[in-house]
Amino acid sequence: MGQQFNEAEIKHFVTVDIPNSYRDGTSFTCKLFRLIRTADPANKHKLKNSFPNELEAWDRFERISLCQDWEQLPEVGSIVRTGKKVMSAEAGSLGVVYERYCLGAEEPTGVGIIFANGDYDGFSREDLRLCGVTHTGKLDKYAKYYQFKNVIELSKDFERGIFCQAFEEGV
Repeated sequence: MGQQFNEAEIKHFVTVDIPNSYRDGTSFTCKLFRLIRTADPANKHKLKNSFPNELEAWDRFERISLCQDWEQLPEVGSIVRTGKKVMSAEAGSLGVVYERYCLGAEEPTGVGIIFANGDYDGFSREDLRLCGVTHTGKLDKYAKYYQFKNVIELSKDFERGIFCQAFEEGV
């Protein structure tokens, strides 16, 4: 019979503690996830004996991050999280989708994302997958109505705090 896991605890680890570990959370659990992230396979196996729920949560988090297929692109206002460093946004950073764009197609082929530090970039479906971008499941009630004009206006809107609530909601 397989290992029994505490599903509520694992869900909390995947949705709260692991993302916080990317943002320099100071709790023991956040530090443990940073250790797990950098451990080689032999040491991960040793850690699994003492922290089975944490290692199971880490495995699930990695599968979610790497297997997001992005068949359906996130809509404008969606709050997303990076799995890897993107530009100067650290791994685990929050971003808000500010546009869906079409490059030589009728259907959207990519999205523009602005990060909590003000950096922004465009992402194809493949870019989203390669950067480990995952949807938090949250949609900001104000950012979903954002009308992208150009990057100069986007930067001004960021400075005016248009996306502040989205970043607060995504935490």
